[in-house]
Amino acid sequence: MNEYEDEFSAEQSAHRLDDMEVVPTGVLSELVTRDGACMWLTAGPEEPEWAGDEATDREVAARICAGCGVRDACLELEFRTAGFATVGV
Repeated sequence: MNEYEDEFSAEQSAHRLDDMEVVPTGVLSELVTRDGACMWLTAGPEEPEWAGDEATDREVAARICAGCGVRDACLELEFRTAGFATVGV
């Protein structure tokens, strides 16, 4: 766990994801693509420096996700598309 995960516990996430269950996958995808904090990586001129080290890169990703307003939608979409064994942040 890191400083960005403290307020985002698994139990709290599960309760919030219950609300996402009724949202169609296409709507989740559009929401995440439009409003996701990480989307600037493909739209902007600069990408964060990835170290190639899983722990370090996870910290960089956690910082990007920390201020994102669509984390729950993103996680629900990830579960639907990649399954529950996802390796995402």
